[in-house]
Amino acid sequence: MAVEHGFVGPITGPFTSFDVAGSTGTYAWKANFAGQIVGTWTDSSSRYHGFLRNANGSITTFDVPKEAQTLPETINTSGQVVGQEWDSAGVLHGFIGIVGGSSTVFNFPSGTTYASAHLNDAGQITGQYADKNFTAHAYLRDTNGTFTTLNEPGQVLANAIDPAGNIVGVNGGKYKGRKDGFFRRPDGTSAKIEYPGAGGISSSTIPETLIPRGSSWEGTNSPPAVAVMPDGTGLLLRGSTTGSIEEKNSVSTRCDQRWRA
Repeated sequence: MAVEHGFVGPITGPFTSFDVAGSTGTYAWKANFAGQIVGTWTDSSSRYHGFLRNANGSITTFDVPKEAQTLPETINTSGQVVGQEWDSAGVLHGFIGIVGGSSTVFNFPSGTTYASAHLNDAGQITGQYADKNFTAHAYLRDTNGTFTTLNEPGQVLANAIDPAGNIVGVNGGKYKGRKDGFFRRPDGTSAKIEYPGAGGISSSTIPETLIPRGSSWEGTNSPPAVAVMPDGTGLLLRGSTTGSIEEKNSVSTRCDQRWRA
């Protein structure tokens, strides 16, 4: 049976593999700019727990108190960790907290079968949850604990949230024809995102990451993706790993045109 291991290293290598001591599998999910990595590990009973690996290689394991299984997803620059946990009754919840400190558990709407999370440095959380009919809904959990289901039409996936609280994602189901990107501002207004040339009825624009204006990506030769909204304003999206266009023949195309917000 294959065993999963975590690894870390520059994109060109070399890589360092690591494991949580006593685990039957180690899954590294996200890292922050301080080199901290969060992920999950499984025990001999196939139960999920969380871990934090520091840049010096030390690993701390953790669980959300009193809950059955812990599945951390991401970590921001201040060390806040966000993820999901299953309680002893099999109900899915979200959590946010500091490893070794306190954590806050929050609820998804009743009947949630799946959820994911993205986190900004302000502590705002976005992502999606699936209801009992397996329809996806995007959400925003603000720093004051307010939980809002985003009212974009169709099945909705929220893919990123920037430090200002702007959200990008996709509306429309994967098997229901066209998918459109959306951009939601902190005031709740939103606009469609459309990559030039992806305007066909069966084409899709899928933004995945927001890069703030003034970031190190501006003024470089690293190509970001283009995303133009109907009002003529735009977004600066990172390149091939963070955006794609699905043409009607289901071929994904790299978003590699140069554009500046």
